[in-house]
Amino acid sequence: MQTRWKQWVLTNLLRNVPVTQLYTTLLGEGFAHAEIVALLGNNLPPAQQQSLARQFAARYPLPKFIAKELPDNVQIIESERAQLYAVKDFLALPTCESIVALSKQHLRPSTITTASTEADTAFRTSSTCDLVSLDSEIANQVSAHIIDYFGFAKGNNEPIQAQHYAPGQQFKAHTDYFEPGTSEYRQFASQLGQRTWTCMVYLNEVEAGGETEFVKLGKSLTPRPGTAVIWNNLVPDGRPNANTLHHAHPVIKGEKVVITKWFREAV
Repeated sequence: MQTRWKQWVLTNLLRNVPVTQLYTTLLGEGFAHAEIVALLGNNLPPAQQQSLARQFAARYPLPKFIAKELPDNVQIIESERAQLYAVKDFLALPTCESIVALSKQHLRPSTITTASTEADTAFRTSSTCDLVSLDSEIANQVSAHIIDYFGFAKGNNEPIQAQHYAPGQQFKAHTDYFEPGTSEYRQFASQLGQRTWTCMVYLNEVEAGGETEFVKLGKSLTPRPGTAVIWNNLVPDGRPNANTLHHAHPVIKGEKVVITKWFREAV
């Protein structure tokens, strides 16, 4: 939590602002229950802490595919510093080919989620297709398949997008979550909630380059058509996980096409 927010809490405690009001405000800014309670300390009674903890935990259910024994086609890439998985044959090859052909007809420059008006134009150089806007049966089926695979009963999910990378194009190292307590969070997550899980599916073979590197984990994945890469953007207590920093490396030869869907907390 940033120093200015810690100072804000201290100031308002001294002003005798109700502690539940402070908790609610901090929660709305994207901070996790554990770090809020650590800051409020004994000002929040233990019984109330326990009740709020249960409510907070309900926002972050486990995906269906890891709630029990992992399916045979799921590989654990990392489990200690992050929850990172690869799922082979997540989509059939004909489905991948159909989405590639569909997406190429409706590309726009990719953007980044930042509150700044001076974004680095070289930071993300791919093209994006908003598949939801095409009212395509195959795109709707793929979106439904991803949602069913996760099995969340509550919460929001963002419309799937396709991203196209030509030679030389990349998405520099970034995270998918929104930083709590910032204008970025208020702009992109105050209504829908924090991003929780990401599901990215490779749709084609790349002749050279285009790897997805999880920089802080020392893990790099080579695109394989039909394979999904799935990760939790948060740590178990709901705080953002900086270890999910990842880099879509430049394509050297050929092209790379992926689809991505982001899930949000169940607010």
